[in-house]
Amino acid sequence: MIKKLSVIDTKNLIGQQTEYALIDVREQQEFAQQHQLLSCCMPYSRLEDYLERLVPCKKTPVILTDSGNNKFMRSERAALIVDAFGYSNVYIQEGGLKAWIDAGLETFEGVNVLSKTFGELVAEECNTPLIRAKDLAAKLAAGEDITILDVRPYDEFKNMCIPGGVNTPGSEVLYRLKDQIPNPDTHVLVNCAGRTRGLLAAQLLINANIPNPVSALKGGTMGWELDNLTLEYGQERYSDFPSESSVSVACELAANIADKVGVNYIDLDTLQQWEQTTDKHTLYIFDVRQPQEFQAGHYPGSRHVEGGQLIQATDEHAPVRCAHYVIVDDTSARANTAAAWLTQMGYPNVYVLQEGISGLDLVKDEASPVNNAYIADNSSSISAEELQSLNESKSISIIDIGRSDSYAKGHIPHSLWVPRARLSLACPRVQDRDVIVIVSDDISHAQYALADAKSLWPGKTLYMLSIDRNTWLAQGHTAESGIENTLCETDDIWYRPYKDANANIADMQSYFDWQFGLVEKLHRDGDAHFCVAKF
Repeated sequence: MIKKLSVIDTKNLIGQQTEYALIDVREQQEFAQQHQLLSCCMPYSRLEDYLERLVPCKKTPVILTDSGNNKFMRSERAALIVDAFGYSNVYIQEGGLKAWIDAGLETFEGVNVLSKTFGELVAEECNTPLIRAKDLAAKLAAGEDITILDVRPYDEFKNMCIPGGVNTPGSEVLYRLKDQIPNPDTHVLVNCAGRTRGLLAAQLLINANIPNPVSALKGGTMGWELDNLTLEYGQERYSDFPSESSVSVACELAANIADKVGVNYIDLDTLQQWEQTTDKHTLYIFDVRQPQEFQAGHYPGSRHVEGGQLIQATDEHAPVRCAHYVIVDDTSARANTAAAWLTQMGYPNVYVLQEGISGLDLVKDEASPVNNAYIADNSSSISAEELQSLNESKSISIIDIGRSDSYAKGHIPHSLWVPRARLSLACPRVQDRDVIVIVSDDISHAQYALADAKSLWPGKTLYMLSIDRNTWLAQGHTAESGIENTLCETDDIWYRPYKDANANIADMQSYFDWQFGLVEKLHRDGDAHFCVAKF
């Protein structure tokens, strides 16, 4: 049954510290422009792809919200999908974001706001040491003993990095420290792309009370560019996995931090008992090791998220608040590190699996079950050759509902672009066409949109392309580029200047200006309960 909640009811539910998921079904850039602090962006356009993985318990209260503009009825349509997938407590926040604003409640800009606000608060309360890029460059030029640890995931590091930096992902910085920096006098300089991950990794080392001087690079790779310094591209400097002695030291230091913060532990029997009740309560099991370790073997039912990324984007990985969050690895060193930060972020019920997963029966590459509750009949498909022939005759309309950024780089000639949630915007363009073909960069995404199209245009012949758009391009079929045929703003993807090797100065500076105001807004909002430990 689908029910309604007022924004005051939502606010009260959040304050009760009970299990729930507040899901904003707008597109990502819309969400980034303004949203509720504890909401998770799960666009209607991709809802079926994320829902069961991110909200695994069907009894979890799911609160759906959108802009409050009833033109596209996204919350109402999303509620039908959530209901069809078997969730028993489905709510629509009446009036959406507009009602929240009209009630005088706080809103936030950007993505991963909870994590980034936490990073800013840690830096403010702990006075985390920072060094400007131009000052670091001068020290390096003078031959000072400095080791640069880049705590981003490897792909980000390879895209662009500080000259001389070594990739050491955030959950690994303490884990690999003894081998990487044996000299206690070496200055440890930690950087990410902007602020959050670098600040937290530097503070972690300080909290561990290592003898080395530690600082974070102010602004990370973007700060380096803002000081008119040159980055490196395509580098592959990756720190080695640690020796036994390095692991032993890391385990002791991480355990001390976890003890100071008050991290909880469970044994395997308790975890297995919780696994028997996942039909009643949400259980997340996060494996915070490196990808290759997870792929080699992991605890059944666990999900891989590098520890640094779990803290950087907690809302993307654990949208259910007040669930059980169990963090695992092979030694507990990295699990303790991640759990300590999550605990300080105010997440209740955070636990580390005692003794880790070493010695347990592990699995590889589990296949995710597919829920067919809302999938259109995929027999309504058309081959690339058939579409090429029909398109040349210009007797059809092709609607591309894939990512706008990849559409701009290359798409089927004459195809229109519109996000699935706004498919109705194509009505004027297809009214004189008998055949409509849905295309996406993902086959399942096209299947879901085909169901929407059949509701919109019951009298027309409807197909989905039997291959995804990228395969069409790779096979050498005719293509064009640009965004001339978009039917609305391309707001499905939020632009991240810190991942763009060609980002302009204004975008990078705007990103920092946004982060600096987060802590003040956090205090006004009152829904998050951070507790930064003092060491």
